[in-house]
Amino acid sequence: MGWKTKGRFGFTLLRPPPMAESQKLAN
Repeated sequence: MGWKTKGRFGFTLLRPPPMAESQKLAN
């Protein structure tokens, strides 16, 4: 829907980055 508003989170849905990057977004 409005994944563009999420910004980086939207990209994570398209192609999830490494665990290290995931943690950075989570934090």
